[in-house]
Amino acid sequence: MESHLQYVLPHVPAVFALMVATLWKDVPTSTLLLFVIGSYILGIYVLFTPTEDELSKGIKLSGKASGHSNTDDYKIAVVQARSYHGKIEYKLKMQYNGVHWHCWRSYSKFLKFREQFPNNNGSHKFPGKSSVYDILSGRETTLEFIEKRRKRLDAIMRETIGEKKEFEAAVLAGKDPKTGRSPAGLFLGQPKDLDLSQANVAPPRDYLVQTGTKAMRELLAHLSKIQSDPVQEPWKLLSEAKKNNIKCYTFEDGDLLHICVRGETDSNAPDLLEFLIDAEIRGEWDELHESQTTLDEMYFDKHPEEASLLDDEGYEIVAGSVQHSTVNSPAPMIVAKRDSVTVALVAKRKSDGALLLCLTSIEDKRAPPEGANKYIRAKVLCAGTLIEPIPGRPGHCRLFTASLIDPAAYVPHSLIKMIAPTRALEIANFGKMAKDRAAKKPPRLGNLLHHKQL
Repeated sequence: MESHLQYVLPHVPAVFALMVATLWKDVPTSTLLLFVIGSYILGIYVLFTPTEDELSKGIKLSGKASGHSNTDDYKIAVVQARSYHGKIEYKLKMQYNGVHWHCWRSYSKFLKFREQFPNNNGSHKFPGKSSVYDILSGRETTLEFIEKRRKRLDAIMRETIGEKKEFEAAVLAGKDPKTGRSPAGLFLGQPKDLDLSQANVAPPRDYLVQTGTKAMRELLAHLSKIQSDPVQEPWKLLSEAKKNNIKCYTFEDGDLLHICVRGETDSNAPDLLEFLIDAEIRGEWDELHESQTTLDEMYFDKHPEEASLLDDEGYEIVAGSVQHSTVNSPAPMIVAKRDSVTVALVAKRKSDGALLLCLTSIEDKRAPPEGANKYIRAKVLCAGTLIEPIPGRPGHCRLFTASLIDPAAYVPHSLIKMIAPTRALEIANFGKMAKDRAAKKPPRLGNLLHHKQL
């Protein structure tokens, strides 16, 4: 039925116009013709103007429409579009005294904003629901239309702030700018009264990148000590197995006991890393894994100045994420469950394509508060894995994994030493599991991990 209606509907207004025209006997023919043509165009416009549902489908099919705005000189910008529960939403990114955060607002919220403050538009025309000419001519896809709207909204928000209309912009950014209990309260200069735990406050990107890069340097320094032969202090051999040349080391740092493992696998580096970062299947091989929630993702292909922060170490940073993770206790009767909030960065060694994954703890208000659900918040000083191709053995890699963690409460060293060798032996199965995953699931980071010969 719908396929027939799409041909009939455009003609309905024109037919109606002809019926009316028969009653206007004294009207010139040219006027009647213009009336009929105008009605016909109206019918086509009604048919082809995308609804919010149609726009939502377009986003789902084509991905996210996003743009990069330099918000250093602005307190608010419209930087991204997404489909959420069948609606198109636009991401507002705000800044106050070096603190960044964001919230999502539907297009209808922007319309209400225009109605409430009609003189805010300045030189920028407020975008409508569609671009009739571009849609009818086929010059514009749905995703392109959404991106064009985002840019128009961004320009209006920038001009709003440029005219020092902070209060009006805060109405759009928060629930109640007078209470100081929303992002708007922060925007209006009331950070002390703002309950940040109730706001979707994202840490500044430079804080995440710099914290992650510092941890990467620390991780590389520790890994270099177990790459050497013999292994350097303070690391000491705990156990070893001939299978896959697996060795487990410990490092006692006061009350803390750190673990390092090395071994070999029959898998290439990209597939192995994709396997290690796949939280959906981690529970299949890691019995202590409970959950992992991704709070944010970062990519560095359009940020060369950040990607080159490890140039002196010979690495290029390619991707990152912010995660809240929970782990089960190996001994529930004496050790409580832990959780952590970390930034994870992935870097690629330029010389041979070796891959480095590093995690370290951060503060992020988007994660559950510390102590929620009786979890103890562990502090990850630096942890991660270096995956190196083995020269002369294509499809084989050498792994170096370090875990320097403050559990935030006493965990018996004897318990750690008992569990660590068993967990180290899991490396022997990584190659097969990485290949199985690669055969069933598409890569998450794609070509970012693949090495280009220099």
